[in-house]
Amino acid sequence: DRRQRQMCIRDRDGETLGLMGPFGSGKSTLIGILAGFLKPTRGICSINGKVPGANQEAICRFTGVLQPRMAFPRQMSAIDYLRFTAGIRGVKSLERGLAVLEHFGIDPELSLHRLPRGFRQMVGLAGVMLHGPVVLLLDEPDRYLDGMVQARFDELMLEEKARGTTILIASENFQDMERICDRMAFLRRGSLVNVDDV
Repeated sequence: DRRQRQMCIRDRDGETLGLMGPFGSGKSTLIGILAGFLKPTRGICSINGKVPGANQEAICRFTGVLQPRMAFPRQMSAIDYLRFTAGIRGVKSLERGLAVLEHFGIDPELSLHRLPRGFRQMVGLAGVMLHGPVVLLLDEPDRYLDGMVQARFDELMLEEKARGTTILIASENFQDMERICDRMAFLRRGSLVNVDDV
């Protein structure tokens, strides 16, 4: 993406770093590059010393990536989605994913098309966290969350941070990010404007 210009951000182990900026500032592009979904035109990035693309299989083992628009088969239930994700990842236990569903009060047997969009996004998050990643790359996970679900999401992120999980989270909501982030990086038109402690 030609809008993604030179930037240098180091996310420390066990830190929650917020990516802030308006629509089109490059937040999703940066997460896409880190996740290995997009290839940078120049420069290099790494996660735990692994370069996305070149070390993709290794990166997938220790990262979890949540995209802003999760697509689910219409008749699939939350538990079906966890089983599907577990099968892809070779995870034997659904315990971690079920714990996330319980945290948000989501019935695992309920069809996903009956859930509000914000709850469907949290089912996606349960799948992302199923294998116990040590790095979370979350692209606007709070986009469709109401006040109650947002509060539960904040609690979960603080719990993950206490476990030592490193979290990179993109959002346009300054107040929500201020509650859970250690630092915030501000982007504009693909450039890093500033990085501030919270």
